[in-house]
Amino acid sequence: MHAVQHLLQQDLKTKNTLALILFSISLAAGGSLTFVQGEMGAALLYGGLLLLLVSLYGLFRFLMDKEHVFPYSLIVIAYLFIAVYISLLDGGTAVVSILFFLLFLSTLHMYPFLFCIGFIAGGAGLYFNSFYTTAEAAVLQENFPSLLLAYILAGALASGLIYLNRKQMRQLESLLLESEKLSHEKAQEHLRLQENVNKMIGNISTVNHSVQDNVKSQADITAAIAEIAAGSSTQSEKISSISAHAQHTATQMATLREETTSISGDFMHANELAQSGSAHAAELAENMTGLQQEIGSLNEAFHELTEKIAETDTFSQAIIQVSEQTNLLALNASIEAARAGEAGKGFSVVADEIRKLAETTSDTAEKITANLNQVNRTNQAAVEKMQTSNTMVASQDEKTSKVHEAFETFSSLVDSLNEKVSSFDELAATVQNQSREVDASTEELAAIIEEASAGIEEVSATMENVSKQNEQIGSDMKDTEAVVTQLTTAEETSAS
Repeated sequence: MHAVQHLLQQDLKTKNTLALILFSISLAAGGSLTFVQGEMGAALLYGGLLLLLVSLYGLFRFLMDKEHVFPYSLIVIAYLFIAVYISLLDGGTAVVSILFFLLFLSTLHMYPFLFCIGFIAGGAGLYFNSFYTTAEAAVLQENFPSLLLAYILAGALASGLIYLNRKQMRQLESLLLESEKLSHEKAQEHLRLQENVNKMIGNISTVNHSVQDNVKSQADITAAIAEIAAGSSTQSEKISSISAHAQHTATQMATLREETTSISGDFMHANELAQSGSAHAAELAENMTGLQQEIGSLNEAFHELTEKIAETDTFSQAIIQVSEQTNLLALNASIEAARAGEAGKGFSVVADEIRKLAETTSDTAEKITANLNQVNRTNQAAVEKMQTSNTMVASQDEKTSKVHEAFETFSSLVDSLNEKVSSFDELAATVQNQSREVDASTEELAAIIEEASAGIEEVSATMENVSKQNEQIGSDMKDTEAVVTQLTTAEETSAS
């Protein structure tokens, strides 16, 4: 609609300018002719009318912005000029030419109403010029029918031109409206396309950011898997070390059992000696020297037993430390199994069994330590008794009567020690068996960790491949986003 109005406005301005120019030329020509002929009144009339038309043109176009009024003002003033000319200058054949000119001038804008005004006013002017003037009246009256016919034919021709022009204008307006409608639809399509492209760019940007975040996340996962793999390797080494310690502990426990058997034999021998001493208490005074030697030997055996008990206590502390380290490693293994998820369930069960075994070993070692402490206290008491016996031998003259009781007490203590050493031997056998079980379990755990490490390395390699693919996808998405942005810029440039 704006394009049609703009076209009509431009057409009106052009026709107003053309009408002013044509009428100004005719007025200038008429004024010049009358000035040359010496008709100063007519020349002044022509000049005044020309000045009036130029003033009205500037007023309606530049000051009032009402150019649609100018054509009517032009026709009215023109025919008023004809009326004044006929009244003051007595008309003539020159007026006929001016009337035909004004008829075509009223046709210039192709306004039917304006043409009707000009046609009727021109016909009236032609009639008054022929019958109410004195200049060339006979010629004008004689040729009036011909002039009127020519005027009517000219008017009919002008009407036909106006009709055709109006029809063409309506077609042109229809075409312009259709073109404006198509332009509007094209603009709407362009806006929709722009919105879709912007939405596509937004989606691509969102996908690109998501891919970049996935790349970062996968890089973090790859690093975490690498750390887990390193931790698994470290755990495998620790478990191998635990297995070696368990084997060493089993070897030491075997040695300890041998020493315990030897000590048990010594206790049995000491028991026999004590019984023999009790039976031969009457011969104590005579055999005191030999008995003192036996007591010295037995004292050395007790010192050796004390050393073995201390060494066994050291072994028990080592077992407790190994159990604590195994328990700690089992806890770490459980944590890593929980991180591994479904794949670490079997590993978690093994870690739990190792933890239970470590707790059992620790409890057993603590019992062994407690028994060793009791044996050590008993042994210390026996040593003190031996010292007492040695003192009694030194003072055999005064305490011979108490030797028999001392031997009985000694026999009872030896029996108790023998029972405790037997119990210690059983505990040592249990610890040895448990050490073997720990060794077997740690070997199985090491194999499981090696398999888990291999699986983690495969997952790490897979994650690296996926990360590379996501990086490639991210690069492709950036390129796609750049292409879509270029297309949008090109579309906006072409639309503008």
